[in-house]
Amino acid sequence: MADERLLPGGIKDDNTEALNELIQKLHELDLTKLLIYMIDTVDESALLYLAQQFHVMGSEGWNLAQSETEKRNLIKSAIEAHRYKGTKFSLKKVLESLNLNGKIEEWFEYGGEPYFFKITIDLITRGIDENTFNRLEALIDEYKNERSWLEKMTLFLTAICNGPFYGCTTIIGNNLTIYPYIPKNIQLSKVVFFPLTIQFSNTITIYPQEA
Repeated sequence: MADERLLPGGIKDDNTEALNELIQKLHELDLTKLLIYMIDTVDESALLYLAQQFHVMGSEGWNLAQSETEKRNLIKSAIEAHRYKGTKFSLKKVLESLNLNGKIEEWFEYGGEPYFFKITIDLITRGIDENTFNRLEALIDEYKNERSWLEKMTLFLTAICNGPFYGCTTIIGNNLTIYPYIPKNIQLSKVVFFPLTIQFSNTITIYPQEA
């Protein structure tokens, strides 16, 4: 209910009471939805339109964004990435926003031909196919220097898991036959046999052991 104390008795009528109710309803509105540039908290449905506004659609990064977090990070880094577009810093910034750890080496850092560069990208656990490869090439072409040429792109995959666990069992066995030493020139009235079997058993424990 609206606060009736806001209406002096001299102007209180149906019209002013209706206006007072409207003011109260406006006061109760959730205005946080209007804070669309609070990228970390804005509703997910607004991200596509923000990506269009900040020019990170298509080959500028959106095609490689897989999760909601990556989309938000891409939008947050858009201004800085475009400010330094055409530099190694800009390309590295975009890759980091997409959770792609990239190492960029320019020609003078590895003794290559002038204006060429190499890039190594860790795909984490997203995998690689022809479509992803083509999108990575388009992204690099979008943010690289116009005079620079991609000489080599190396992709590798880092898998993060709780294991693996290894176990090992070793079984060693030997059969030995031992004959007694028989001196020469000694006559034996009977043949004596000494059978012998030796068994080896080993226990190997690999640490750490699972509790």
